[in-house]
Amino acid sequence: CLMPNHFHLMIRIKDDEQASRSFKNKYSTMLSSYSQWFGWKNNSSGALFKKRSLQKEISEPDYLLHCFLYIHQNPLRARMINQLSEWPFSSYPDYAGLRNGSLCNRKLALSLLNLPESYDQFQKISYQTIDDKYLKFMRKPS
Repeated sequence: CLMPNHFHLMIRIKDDEQASRSFKNKYSTMLSSYSQWFGWKNNSSGALFKKRSLQKEISEPDYLLHCFLYIHQNPLRARMINQLSEWPFSSYPDYAGLRNGSLCNRKLALSLLNLPESYDQFQKISYQTIDDKYLKFMRKPS
């Protein structure tokens, strides 16, 4: 989910220490390269995003679901939209089956999170309230 001053990205990394280290290095390089390109393209300088990026490992199934919900609810919580399907810079329409995007692995996410495939049932779950204990953890730097 891309927001005006930050983004949320959930990525599954193979259960392998070397793959994890490699990803973290590539992720940092990607952010740096994108920020430099954006500055060049828009003739601007300085930080592109407000804060440094935060990375959290998700191992608890309930926390995984709440992170998934939080990512998609972010534009709604920021009062930028009235319905989750209205934000074009989110993977929500892909997971809801409203858009046929190729960036997300819909089948994997639906199975890992035990989510329904039907739009109506998926929509109900997507609007559920996120437990405060997870919200506090999501907002803390690791």
